[in-house]
Amino acid sequence: NLAQEVTEIMLFELFTQVGPVERVSMPRADGDSQSTVHKGFGFVQFAHGEVNSAEHSVLYAMKVMNDIRLFDRYLTVRRSNAGSGGARTQMRRPPVAPNQWVNPHVLH
Repeated sequence: NLAQEVTEIMLFELFTQVGPVERVSMPRADGDSQSTVHKGFGFVQFAHGEVNSAEHSVLYAMKVMNDIRLFDRYLTVRRSNAGSGGARTQMRRPPVAPNQWVNPHVLH
């Protein structure tokens, strides 16, 4: 339920408050990675930090960021079903090869 004003940089900065963010992804409405129109959702992938694991960051994000208001819309934060190997929430950064997105600790 992300407003079109929300950018990947905004999500990166917002979710950095709960843990080390590895990457952010916001799928584009027309499938064109250069498009400014996104589908209204995204993925945030957490990295393992010096203090907390990626899994801890995911659980903390679900607890703290759920129902945060951003551009008059409330965020829904939950674990994603995709991947195996790290931690991720539903939100993008620059495009990478698909195999680099595989992560077990994922939110959406």
